[in-house]
Amino acid sequence: MAILCALLFSFGFLIYALQTRSGSSSPNFGSWIVWASISAANALICFLVMAEWEGLVIPFLDTFCVLLFLGALWRCKKGSCSLTAYDKKLLSMTVAGLLIAFYDPKLSTFFLQIPLVLAVWPTLKGALEGEENYLVWGIWSAALTINLATTSGNFENWIYPITMFLLHFGVFSATVFGVLRQKSFARLSAITES
Repeated sequence: MAILCALLFSFGFLIYALQTRSGSSSPNFGSWIVWASISAANALICFLVMAEWEGLVIPFLDTFCVLLFLGALWRCKKGSCSLTAYDKKLLSMTVAGLLIAFYDPKLSTFFLQIPLVLAVWPTLKGALEGEENYLVWGIWSAALTINLATTSGNFENWIYPITMFLLHFGVFSATVFGVLRQKSFARLSAITES
């Protein structure tokens, strides 16, 4: 199951990179920097607290894919990526969460959910405005559903996978809603013009 989840997750990143390159998706650079930082922090925490390798596959693959995508995004935007004050605050929270991880990994897991959730806001806005494509977010939601099915252990082992699923499914839902809204407006415009 972990391998299927990893394949789906990787396939989603490949599609997203192609969509970004073609211009059909417009990722927010600041959000992706925050997610890359949190992904790396989560992989570190999982390494510190988990014993079974199956639990480490997704955090480390996620970190690798996010960092690879972030590099491609930087290159695609030709280095003209900037961070807003909002992004910088979220990055500060992420660094604090990383520092907490060395003291108390469990506390860090809970703390890092705050910047993780807040970083999705620009992407949700973009999804509602049609700047995101539903396919990749649907693939990631499916992969994270499988990840939830393979998650075991204490509540702190569940918090990151649950948050990741809810955020990805939320963006998927927003993209579908954005597409439906655009089609409704197009129909309404066609009716009023005739």
